[in-house]
Amino acid sequence: MRNVFWIFSALLIIYGLASLWTNRINIGIVFILFLGMICLVVSIYFKKLKQYVQKEKA
Repeated sequence: MRNVFWIFSALLIIYGLASLWTNRINIGIVFILFLGMICLVVSIYFKKLKQYVQKEKA
C-alpha cells in the first residue's frame, strides 16, 4: 500500500509541476499539488500512521 501512495504522489506532483511550468496555474492545479504532497507525507509516515490507527481501535 505504501508503494501505491509513492506512485500516486509522484504522478500528481509531476503533473502539477508540469502544468505550472506551462503557466497553467489555477485552483485545480494547486489542489492536485496539495493532494500529491499529502500522499507523499502519508507514504513516508505510513507505518507510524498504521500503528496509531490500530492503537486507537483497541
